[in-house]
Amino acid sequence: MVQPLIARDDDGADVCGPCVGFAADYTCKQCGRTGNPHSRGRCAHCVLAERVNALLAGPDGTITSQLEPFEAALADAPSPFPAIQWLKESPNTKLLARLASEGHELSHELLDELPPSRNQRYIRQLLLTFVYGVDGCGFQSRRVAARNPVTRAG
Repeated sequence: MVQPLIARDDDGADVCGPCVGFAADYTCKQCGRTGNPHSRGRCAHCVLAERVNALLAGPDGTITSQLEPFEAALADAPSPFPAIQWLKESPNTKLLARLASEGHELSHELLDELPPSRNQRYIRQLLLTFVYGVDGCGFQSRRVAARNPVTRAG
């Protein structure tokens, strides 16, 4: 069994919990991954996946295919802790959650109906980056372009 290294011995070598007499279980109760439990015995990756789903789910409880690239990017964060913190504290996530919960397809037109704000501009950039695959200069990735070309009326 793999155990996290939580201490150092007299020679400075890393030591696992059971070897120093601390037999806490660091196994995620949801996915079985070992590491530092985050919440209710679950790892930060599982907590992040749950919170991303809660953020992006529409009225039917599912995440639209349009938001799946954004969901994947959040869920695959190299370190889930900053992403969990962002979900918890950012006013941008509140706007995104509201838009997703209303069940509308995210579009430039939908965002144009909102009062101009930093949050509205941030959500538009997320839409461009993760849904349409366009970077800050307007260039679109080939993978996303083949699936979903950028269109904007007007």
